[in-house]
Amino acid sequence: RRSSDLSGPLVVVNRGWVPAPASREQLPEVLTPEPLFTLQGRLAAYPEPPVLGAQEPDTPGWPRRIQALPESRVRALGKTPAPMIVHLADSQQPGAYRADRAPDVMGPQTHYGYAAQWFALAVALTILTLVASYKKDSERPKAGADNDNDNG
Repeated sequence: RRSSDLSGPLVVVNRGWVPAPASREQLPEVLTPEPLFTLQGRLAAYPEPPVLGAQEPDTPGWPRRIQALPESRVRALGKTPAPMIVHLADSQQPGAYRADRAPDVMGPQTHYGYAAQWFALAVALTILTLVASYKKDSERPKAGADNDNDNG
């Protein structure tokens, strides 16, 4: 079949990392595989740009260097994208570059561990604050008590 016979949403494929030239002003050479091919990969959510990263300049046209490709940027091209992207299984896939990305392995147990750690720290600081304020009250002389200063 010809690629013009295909219908359906646009599928974004993460082909991996491309070796960068010496200068960021130069774009790397990106080769495109044949129009029809079969590939293997895993589905993933669209990446979101870094929260604290600098805003990328909105230069027109492609190709261009970008940090992340969120779904909104694909929609801005006037295409309806698939709800997920495809990460290639390995570098042996058609059109793949360095596709040895390891999946995120930080599970919910890690988040529970961090939550317990911060809760324990908050409890410890609360206890230290209460102990320190109690000691100040017990060490303070009472009003009208026999003392050697001239003010009272």
